[in-house]
Amino acid sequence: MESNKLDEILKRLEDITLLRTEIHDFKMEIKQRMTKTEESIEYAHSEIRNVKTQIDETAKASTVNELRADFENEAIYNKLYSYKYNLIFQGIPGDDNNRQDTEFVLRDFWSTKLGIHDSSFIYLADVHRMGKMISGHDGKPRVIVAKFLQLADRDFILNHGSELKQYRTTKRLQNGKTVSFQSYTIQEHLPPQLMDKKKGLWPAFKRAAAFKLRRNFKVVGADIFLFVNGQKYMPGINLITERGLTPTQKGPATHRRFDSPESQHAPLSSTPSRSTVEQNSSDETAMDADTSGNSPSIMA
Repeated sequence: MESNKLDEILKRLEDITLLRTEIHDFKMEIKQRMTKTEESIEYAHSEIRNVKTQIDETAKASTVNELRADFENEAIYNKLYSYKYNLIFQGIPGDDNNRQDTEFVLRDFWSTKLGIHDSSFIYLADVHRMGKMISGHDGKPRVIVAKFLQLADRDFILNHGSELKQYRTTKRLQNGKTVSFQSYTIQEHLPPQLMDKKKGLWPAFKRAAAFKLRRNFKVVGADIFLFVNGQKYMPGINLITERGLTPTQKGPATHRRFDSPESQHAPLSSTPSRSTVEQNSSDETAMDADTSGNSPSIMA
């Protein structure tokens, strides 16, 4: 009887020991899971912190870029306002004498080349040569910058730029070909940023001239655009064809791009149309001069 009780007690002790072992193992498993969970949570928090840091840095960079863009646009606006009453005259000789009366030279140019014999009604705030004088620089005089007191007077002179088309200069290159470009040009005074973009659009302008399309440059805000037949030209979106602007096609295009190498050999119009006040028709050949890009037409 006592033996049975002892066996029962021993069996219960074994059950208790086994239960304790199971509880211990379960506690260890719980601890391991909790450790892994804590590690996962910490990793998630770390990733969240990294994402927040990246967002903050991106936001700061975006803010800095926006501030930089605003600053650059503000600088362009200020220069546009400062240059609003200015015109740049290229090709006028008489730059070999530092004591020359530049205003007299300019008014004489108006009389002899533009046909404005009496310019006494036009008042100028300032007239000067711009750039460093370089002796023997292929005979190219520095440009003249004139600031007008009245915008109407500036536009009056600018609109007479078409009178200069009759004056051409030819030069023979080493390869035997002859280049021809307009001897004198008149153009608006633009900030360097807009002049750079205008030069980039010049091949498209000449492409439009080859098809005898209406074209003009126009300053909009702090930017400059090329308009063809009254529509804004967008590189990569529009193609310039004989019909005007057409959407860029996917796959092989049926028309050559204006900036493709073969398009550079397209015949150029020798009598470009008169453009608007935003950019006078003298722009047709303004960049043919050395100071504006030297893109002369080629003659056989």
